[in-house]
Amino acid sequence: MAIGWGFIGTGRHPDARVAPAMVLAEDTEIIAAYSRSQERAEDFASKHGARSAYSSVEALLADSRVHAVFIASPNHLHAPYAKLAAQAGKHVFVEKPMATTVSECLDIIKACKAHGVKLGVGFQLRFHPGHLVLQRQFREGCGVMPAWRRGAWHGSVWPVRYCPAYPQATAATRLARTVPGAAFPAPPGRPAAS
Repeated sequence: MAIGWGFIGTGRHPDARVAPAMVLAEDTEIIAAYSRSQERAEDFASKHGARSAYSSVEALLADSRVHAVFIASPNHLHAPYAKLAAQAGKHVFVEKPMATTVSECLDIIKACKAHGVKLGVGFQLRFHPGHLVLQRQFREGCGVMPAWRRGAWHGSVWPVRYCPAYPQATAATRLARTVPGAAFPAPPGRPAAS
């Protein structure tokens, strides 16, 4: 039996990344899409082969064909939508951030446990190779404050730093090798990593 997904939010990320991936996944079907605009919901549903389009979250959650929801709404709506989904007996996969406060996160966890549904958070960068390098370097006592450089929308905030303990293999160098065309200069006054 395929898992029936409902999309709560039809913005660029679900439209360009998540829905196309779900269409290709085995045992997965996009059942419904919700947007505040019925027209946007219908466009998204048509584009990704969903059976229904809603301009009411409650109507999407009442659809018995929906087993799980992907929440990619504005951040301040993640918690209320996740709790509503749990109360409706739908499994919840919410984009990062899970919520805007710790207490809201705890409320989501409690609601999912109370209603026996699974909860997932789309925080894939936690296991990004560059972030794992940074974690290891901090554990090993490099002790240098990281600097951050924002990449394009396609997905990334790349950590850029120089670490004297790893002059030839800083996270910036490793990340530059994973991103075609990327180049990360050394911080001012520091030699470039080779």
